[in-house]
Amino acid sequence: MFRKLLLQYGILKVDQPKLMQLSVFAFIWGAASYLFIVPVQATFLGYYETSTLPMIFCLSGIFGTLVSIACRMLGKWLSLNVLFWFFAALMLLSYLGLQVSGYRWIEYFPMVMSFPLMVFMFNNLQKFLKDHNNNQQHKNISWITESSFIVGAAFGSYWVTLYYLFKPFNPELLLIVGFLFAGLGLAYKFFIAKKYPVAALPNTILPSNKTSNGLSSIWQNALYKKSILYFLFSALVFFFAYYALLRSVNDTFRNVIGYAKFLGIFTGAMLIFGFFTKHFLMRRLLLSYDSPYTMFLLPIVYGSLTILLISLVNLLGVREGVSRYTIQFMFVTIMLILMFSLRESVEYPGINIMSNILGHQQSSFIRWTLYEPVTFASLFLSGAAAYLFAKDSMLNFSYFSYAMIIMVSGMTFFGFKALKACRLTIDGFIREHYNQRFVPVAKYLPVNERIYKLNLHKSTKEMVYTLKLAENLYPLDYKNALLSLINNQDDTLRAYSIKKIGQHKIIEAKDRLVRQLQNETVKHVKSKIEQALSGFKVELEPNLSIEKTVKLAESKGPQDRILASHLIGILKHPDLVLALVHLIKDYDYRVRHAAIENAINFKDKIFVPYLIEYLEDTDYCIKAYDALKRLGEEAIEHLENNFITKTCPNFLLYE
Repeated sequence: MFRKLLLQYGILKVDQPKLMQLSVFAFIWGAASYLFIVPVQATFLGYYETSTLPMIFCLSGIFGTLVSIACRMLGKWLSLNVLFWFFAALMLLSYLGLQVSGYRWIEYFPMVMSFPLMVFMFNNLQKFLKDHNNNQQHKNISWITESSFIVGAAFGSYWVTLYYLFKPFNPELLLIVGFLFAGLGLAYKFFIAKKYPVAALPNTILPSNKTSNGLSSIWQNALYKKSILYFLFSALVFFFAYYALLRSVNDTFRNVIGYAKFLGIFTGAMLIFGFFTKHFLMRRLLLSYDSPYTMFLLPIVYGSLTILLISLVNLLGVREGVSRYTIQFMFVTIMLILMFSLRESVEYPGINIMSNILGHQQSSFIRWTLYEPVTFASLFLSGAAAYLFAKDSMLNFSYFSYAMIIMVSGMTFFGFKALKACRLTIDGFIREHYNQRFVPVAKYLPVNERIYKLNLHKSTKEMVYTLKLAENLYPLDYKNALLSLINNQDDTLRAYSIKKIGQHKIIEAKDRLVRQLQNETVKHVKSKIEQALSGFKVELEPNLSIEKTVKLAESKGPQDRILASHLIGILKHPDLVLALVHLIKDYDYRVRHAAIENAINFKDKIFVPYLIEYLEDTDYCIKAYDALKRLGEEAIEHLENNFITKTCPNFLLYE
């Protein structure tokens, strides 16, 4: 309801940055923290502790909401780039003010500022990539590189801010982790992109699963070379981040028994979370990760499950030899990875590099962890920041739930945006090489494979485009695809396939068309079926015998009688003339329409008096007129005499 109100007044637009959605979510979640988590803590743990983190979250939401409204109002004069640098400057000034003034309340301002700053950064990058065309490729790739450096610097400043607030471990490690993100962008520009130019791409982008034989065939493709090198370099970021994290945890898994207990409970919890997400949230509630409602619901669900499972860990004594904060950190970090891995569809599919390297389609977990290690690393860093919050005693914060709240809505979202930017970069290379508009993965498959994977396309237009390509190249595959689309849910695809079946006289489709005609509700598709059936030269077969047609004509169901009318018109058997006469006089107007249409296929004088009667009815006179014209000169004579006195529209006189 709230989102509809925002859409109505133009504050929130689909093509605008998602800052408003995130800010509203942040405010609601921050305000609900005391109402939701504190009672759960008191119920399961017997105590509760307050924290300043929900207050920070509420401030972030309020500030982000005001900023998004300002963007809407000042959009004509202020661009996203100007606003981005404005907030970057504010964040820097607040950071300096923290060091100079020493006031306690100022230390929260950099975190509040970083929320809209990071959203602006990644939304700006996404918008720039989405709007570009073929003539701007090199400019965009350069901008991507510069943005990668900016993102790295922002990560670095973010972690340094955390260091000065909480002093968790060596600041050098935080700085290096942050600037490794910048190094990723620079390495991509100066090493990978230059060493393997776009011109080296072969004609076939994606080898099919049947022809792929692992690394040996794929290594010949420059695109995969770049991707593999990019993957290896990104993996260094992940391992370094993990190393930096372990440096801060001195008592990690000292006790083998404690580790075994933790591993067992953790594995079971992951299975429960996976089943709950995939089978309840995704299927029962039909949610997607792009929905703002899901962004609001998932942290609540996972927050409550986390509280319950961590309480279980504490009750079972798994802390024996293992830091409680270590368990909580590992638990929520890998939970976030699992949350992303269960994603079943993405806005820009891009190219599944790892599945082609391995020669077959991999699970979504492989795709979202190995192929996107930047996201993997950012999720670990998110967990590291959450760990720092949980470990710090200055805020009297000994529980993990609040930290998970702010990190789920913050750093994991940014990691997803960085992942999407990487995928779009690869897609940009393909667009430039082919010099045509971007179409999802299916377009890069061979036509004969693509036609059997029409569901990979994102629109009906692209599916029809694939069918047109296959029409002359692969007639057998084309025919099978048309047959499979006869009962498709999309009206356009149904009408297109039926039209082509009629043009190519695909006799195998006859029985399917007859069944579809009985169930079809869309008028223009129904007319296509009738046209296709009328074009077939149908021989008498057991399932279309005269006896069965007569039984259909005598049926109580109007749909059966309509079907009988069309079958009589197809069979054109003289023994069915009387049955058609009865159908012309049927009480159901739909049956009368169908019977009059099919009377055109006969040249029997018995129909003349009944058709002349319908000339008086404006609903039937056109079809009756067409049928009478087909019946010969005697019918025309009756027709001309009746036009003098009957009420049929005058325009028929001039045909």
